[in-house]
Amino acid sequence: MILTDIPRTVFDFTVYGEAIRQRKLRTFGYFALLLLATSVAISGALTFRLNRWIEREVMPEIDRLPTIIIEDGVASSNVPQPWIKKFPDDKSGRVMVLILDTTGVITDFAPNEGGFLMTRTDLLIRDPQKDTTQSIPLSQVPNVRLDPKELAQRYTARAMWTFFAIVALALLVWSTLAKLVHSLILLLVALIVVGKRQHKLSFGKLWTLSLYALTPAILLDTAQATFGLHIPVFLAMYALVAIVYVVLAVRQLPDVE
Repeated sequence: MILTDIPRTVFDFTVYGEAIRQRKLRTFGYFALLLLATSVAISGALTFRLNRWIEREVMPEIDRLPTIIIEDGVASSNVPQPWIKKFPDDKSGRVMVLILDTTGVITDFAPNEGGFLMTRTDLLIRDPQKDTTQSIPLSQVPNVRLDPKELAQRYTARAMWTFFAIVALALLVWSTLAKLVHSLILLLVALIVVGKRQHKLSFGKLWTLSLYALTPAILLDTAQATFGLHIPVFLAMYALVAIVYVVLAVRQLPDVE
């Protein structure tokens, strides 16, 4: 099976002799499966790390946001009020605010403020640059419950799947182009090594050999990206592993066409 060939390239050099005798379509299938598996693995690891960061850094902030209930044109919330969140702009001196006050203590913005103010019956929106305020009666808003944590969890799950798919596709396209170039470089190395053999190998067989010999380096690249490993001079190590395997693979082949 093509799938079992992937780990065999690391420890079993007989796989290289089998590879050069197989059909070209099988070689393409092997290479496509390898790149798909590594792209999915790296994308999954990156998605997991992003999700962990959101859970650690973003969700605690969202937990502090109020849950707002609008029913029959009247707003209520589960937090002490007035509830105020400010975002100062150091350059202009203006302050963007989110204010929730259904108690009637705050009914309008301060002169240097802009943003959103929800009272018991109205939503006020102020543009500080134009110095204009728009009022939207909550009677025009359908009954709704706005729970920031629930909304964040729902849309975060969708965003993670979207992120995973986009990164996996981008990695697949990039790795296909990059690894094909790497395999051609290994092909040149294989040509140099095979030049000393009594019986030469065809270009197609050497290219197949190069694709398989590149596998251990690709697995190493996938491991360091998936697990976040820090490997000094990794590019040099990647190239060295690929070259060593292609040289050993050529030398392990029987001296026959």
